[in-house]
Amino acid sequence: AAAAAAAAGGGLRARWCAGWPAFRFLDVCRHLRLEKHAPLGCVYEPGSTGKSAYVVLRGAARALDARTGKVLRSFGPGDVIGDEHLGGGAKRGTRAERVVAASALDLARLEPADYARAAGRSEAALGIDVVYERLRAHRLFEGCELFRVYRIAAAAEVREFAKGDTL
Repeated sequence: AAAAAAAAGGGLRARWCAGWPAFRFLDVCRHLRLEKHAPLGCVYEPGSTGKSAYVVLRGAARALDARTGKVLRSFGPGDVIGDEHLGGGAKRGTRAERVVAASALDLARLEPADYARAAGRSEAALGIDVVYERLRAHRLFEGCELFRVYRIAAAAEVREFAKGDTL
């Protein structure tokens, strides 16, 4: 998951999640699903239906013209493939090109519904460990026994909001 988030951090974050708070982008990364393709394996065919976007984690892929087989684009780690459906674009769901693996290929697949769900979130509940670290770092809790700080963190409900959101 960490490798997927790091690789996705390049193209996916820059292109589709720029300006988002970290919790929203991490929510997108949480929904990435690993796919592996052998060299010359087909990621998708022209005319096939599908709305998934793919982030190249390892290897290389090529988009080929359906009629001529000519290479239209090449993709490497961090590049996003088939992302025309994210954000509500290209409603028809039909692929226009063939995408094949140029080498052993690891992809992270993202469904538009998962992207839309993360894009619409305005808050995130912080995990207990994050709350504990924040409390422990606060001067109010200096010298306090660590297990007590952890118990307070467990009882607290702390939420993080995106800048500019209305509460």
